[in-house]
Amino acid sequence: MKFGSVVTLSFPENTSAFLHLLLTMGMRLTLSLFQPYGMISKGCLIALAKRAMCWRNYQMSKHPHQCPDGWELVSLFPSKTTGVVLRVTSGGTPSTAKDELWDGGIPWLTPKEVTKLRDNLYVSETERTISEEGLKNSAAAFLEPGTVMLTKRAPVGAVAINAIPMATNQGFLNFTCGPELRPLFLAFWLRLNVDYLQQMANGSTYLELYQNDLHDVLVSLPPIEIQDGILHAAKSLQFLCLVAEAEQQLSDNVELLRDLKDRTARLRQRKDYLLRKLFLGEIAPSEIRKQIA
Repeated sequence: MKFGSVVTLSFPENTSAFLHLLLTMGMRLTLSLFQPYGMISKGCLIALAKRAMCWRNYQMSKHPHQCPDGWELVSLFPSKTTGVVLRVTSGGTPSTAKDELWDGGIPWLTPKEVTKLRDNLYVSETERTISEEGLKNSAAAFLEPGTVMLTKRAPVGAVAINAIPMATNQGFLNFTCGPELRPLFLAFWLRLNVDYLQQMANGSTYLELYQNDLHDVLVSLPPIEIQDGILHAAKSLQFLCLVAEAEQQLSDNVELLRDLKDRTARLRQRKDYLLRKLFLGEIAPSEIRKQIA
């Protein structure tokens, strides 16, 4: 660390770009304002910087759960060598002043649409479409089916998977999964860990999850065959809830309807509890039937 006209700091590789910028600017501003008047010493400033980094590292260590035996703790930062996340992209918005960039048949997703989803994780249509020219003349990118699309701001943590090719606006981090990670497993995991994702996000006016923050987002990942078993159990739980809701909607018996509503609410609570246990590795997929009996 050097003091004078320029302040430089050495941060760990996994420090987000936003945090790096924030700490560097803060150090420079503090020095320029207070050091000339003897109100703060260089040693004190160094100590404060170290405390800030220690606190950040402590926050990063607060992973939402332990890694079960046989599972692997992995980062969501893209890497072609791990086989987990191959690529992460964002999106863009064509100019609204040019009509030829819009209504061209290419689905274009916004965070607002994803927040409307409930149990469903798949998206096959969007409110607006863009044209080939809109795709070429903006930061929007063509996403192959099976891309996990995570809202990175306003709000952080809404998630969907595209069932058809589409593009998104700039409010997303779009994950292309490798052979070691099922897209649906990642989507469920992200939905179950929204609080954790928001903790990893940065921002003064509003929270935003940057791609560099993904260094710090750690997932306990089981082997692919266990992922498949967990997903089968998860889909079974969701199907039970859908059946219960359908039975409730079809009932014309007032007294029975009250009981059905209570049962559906309890089943939903049980489903949420068991889903979290499944993705924590605290319960085996084969035990789900006993848990809901």
